Amino acid sequence: MAYSNELTEIAVNELKAHGIKAHLRDTNGGHIEIAWQVVPEKEVRKIVVAKSTSDWRSRMNTRADVRRLLRADNVSPKMSQEKPKKPAQLLVQKAMVVAAARRAAHTGPSRRDAQRDG
Repeated sequence: MAYSNELTEIAVNELKAHGIKAHLRDTNGGHIEIAWQVVPEKEVRKIVVAKSTSDWRSRMNTRADVRRLLRADNVSPKMSQEKPKKPAQLLVQKAMVVAAARRAAHTGPSRRDAQRDG
């Protein structure tokens, strides 16, 4: 299997969203070739990404290159439910719920309520 990095993950995830399997291959020049074929009648599409990213725009450019080729093949994203949440997002949401519950448990009646009832 070819070397995997952030750029290959971006391209592969974009293809997966469209129901397409990507094939990775190391080139002799220190790059990674990502190839896929929408249907057997269509030509094999390829993009080449660096093993080490050059700048912050490379992520956006890789995604744009894949999407451009998919549009050329008239491919639309597969209809899916909701994107699965990343574990970090789930942890943050859980922490917020727990914190809100603790605040509610520690917050007793206000002074005014205590004086009125008292």
